[in-house]
Formats: sequence, C-alpha cells, structure tokens
Amino acid sequence: MTQANQRLFIAIALPPVLHEPVARIRDTLHTQLGGRCVADTNLHLTLAFLGDTPPARIPVLQELLSLQPPADATLQLDRIGHFGAGEKVVVWLGSSTPPDALLAHESRLRSALQAAGFPVEARPYQPHLTLLRDARRWQSRLAPPLQWSLGPVQLFSSTPGKNGPIYTAIAAKR
Repeated sequence: MTQANQRLFIAIALPPVLHEPVARIRDTLHTQLGGRCVADTNLHLTLAFLGDTPPARIPVLQELLSLQPPADATLQLDRIGHFGAGEKVVVWLGSSTPPDALLAHESRLRSALQAAGFPVEARPYQPHLTLLRDARRWQSRLAPPLQWSLGPVQLFSSTPGKNGPIYTAIAAKR
C-alpha cells in the first residue's frame, strides 16, 4: 500500500522568547480585524512551500537541507501587512527591510529545490509570519520592532486538526 502524500514546507520556527510579544500583536489585530488566529506553536517564517509531496521524496529534502548553510541573519519584525484582495485577507508580521543574508539564503534554497525537481514559488520572496486568516481588509502599517536571530531551518509537515492545521518538524538544519 502506497503512503499518502504529505503537505510539506521548509521554515524557521519562531523561538519561544518571541511567542508572547508576537501573540500580543496578533491578539490586538484579531480584536480589530476578526478572522482566525494562527496558533502560537504554528508561528514560523516560511522559506519554501512544497505542497503535497510523496513520502519517498522526504530523504531528498533532508539531504538538501543538510547541505545548506545556516540562515545566519537577524530579522527585524516591524511591518504589519496583508495578502489578498477580497473582503477576507491573511494578516502578517514582516520586515520593512529584510536582511540580505536571509534573501540570499532563500534564493540558494530555491535554486537547490528547483535543481532537485521540487516546485518553487514564482513570486518574489517576502519574509513574514502569518498571524490571522480570513480577517477584514485594512491598511498596512508599522509595528513595534522585534529582533529575531533566525534559528534552524526545518522541514515541516502540515496535517488538518480540529482547531486548524498542526505543524510537525521532520528535519532540522542549524
């Protein structure tokens, strides 16, 4: 019997020390804009979304991640924005000036994934933490700055859960 595909992405998990300040921003926005809050344990910076992936490809991803240098950068989270043009949007926390080291890391990862036959995003990379889904539309604005020394890059699986998706780390690279 063939195993079902897994919904995968490569990301950097938000460190516990930033959970409380990011949750405060998220909760304030939730009060203002409604929508569904992303769980504290699911807060992360996506580097690559892979989507439905056969389990047989996971060792290839693990090897690919083991060959990548660390994402050695500090990200200043200081901008709140949204994706989507409809009445309900995704609200995010990101950076007004993403560090060159992070952008270079994402570009190297994207090239390695493409060379290994994985799908890659065509859109330019915009580092962000998703805070709310299905929120009301509004104007982007600046946020009180938070400094994030980026940690290990991890391969995650996403499975449906009763209260939203459950993200589970599969492999990590420092």
